[in-house]
Amino acid sequence: MPVFQKGQGGRDALESYQKNGKAAWEILFHESPRDYLRAIIALLPQELEISDNRLKELSDEELETLIAYARKIAPLEIDTADPGSREGETAH
Repeated sequence: MPVFQKGQGGRDALESYQKNGKAAWEILFHESPRDYLRAIIALLPQELEISDNRLKELSDEELETLIAYARKIAPLEIDTADPGSREGETAH
């Protein structure tokens, strides 16, 4: 007899996890750490996209004010001969 009945897999799986999940993870951790890590990794998202749109909502004037403030509290000395160079930067 199958553990899960057809059409009941999701509910039965949840119920089984709630009843036995912690113990099953503990057993897997001790008996096969490699499989334990593989199972954990399989549950993680493959990609994680973080987007912060707060700056998009600011006007050009607000952005200029924010940039000026950032430059004031953390000025950088950048070599202007090579715009891509960050050599010579110092934070005050």
